[in-house]
Amino acid sequence: MNRLLVGSIQRLPQSLLTQASLRTTSRCSVCASYRRKTAHDLINDSDVTHKKHYYGPIQPKISTPSKLALIAIEKLCKICDIVTLLPNKLFNTSAKPIEASRAIRSITVEAGNKAGLYRHQDTIFANLHATPFENVHNIKEYWEHCAKEYSSRDALGRRDIINLYQHAHGENKEIQVCEFGVYRWKRYDQANKEVISLRKGLELGDKIVIYAETRQERITTSIAAVSEGVVVVTAYPTLGHQALGEIINDTQAKVLVASESSYELLEGIISNVPSLKHGVFFKDRFRKSEIQVNVDLSQLRFKEL
Repeated sequence: MNRLLVGSIQRLPQSLLTQASLRTTSRCSVCASYRRKTAHDLINDSDVTHKKHYYGPIQPKISTPSKLALIAIEKLCKICDIVTLLPNKLFNTSAKPIEASRAIRSITVEAGNKAGLYRHQDTIFANLHATPFENVHNIKEYWEHCAKEYSSRDALGRRDIINLYQHAHGENKEIQVCEFGVYRWKRYDQANKEVISLRKGLELGDKIVIYAETRQERITTSIAAVSEGVVVVTAYPTLGHQALGEIINDTQAKVLVASESSYELLEGIISNVPSLKHGVFFKDRFRKSEIQVNVDLSQLRFKEL
């Protein structure tokens, strides 16, 4: 009968539906008490339950083996809690990390100045080391100390390129893939000989532009320049010839150090950089060298030099 009533009410106009809902009552399925049914109750649910008798969603049925497994896991977790709780209470292990995190690690050098310098609490009243080693005060002395103290140890390593492969990436792009060999090392005394040789060609106050990727020769050149009091100007090898020319003119650099692969690029700007007097080229690692070793640049195409 309820279904017939609901179906008939759904077909009634809205005005008649409201009047019918006011005259309709229903019995609660829990307490059997009567209350007035609304139109929403009639359309969506023929059986009405008071809110005070709603006990939540129906609990799913769990099989006996599943219940036993859940009980076993619960007991195991409680045993683990008991086992870890006793040592924690005895040795107070959980409080130690908290105390360490709250400990004071640094103190202001000037009392009350929170914006000032901070130092470790163990060194606030002690003298800090001014140099890494005794009688070592600059990069030149630091390098000489290392070259003397660790002369037989490895200093700079490199991996030779065995093969080069062109890998097709898309339709119009190729990627160069390198197959590297094992590391070959230079000792500190060997690297120091290169530094000494490079220093002989530099003068105090000169400016040198290094236009090359990171490699052994770049490191030894930088050490030699700094040791001789030469200003090192860094130009990333990804820069174009126009940016490189502006850097050379802005710094009035006299010496340019670059990879052999940059030779043709530099030829286009040599006439626009009058301050440049010397050029040093590293052998290109990614192709066979086409330039002889220690050839005077005047014998090549840089006639302006």
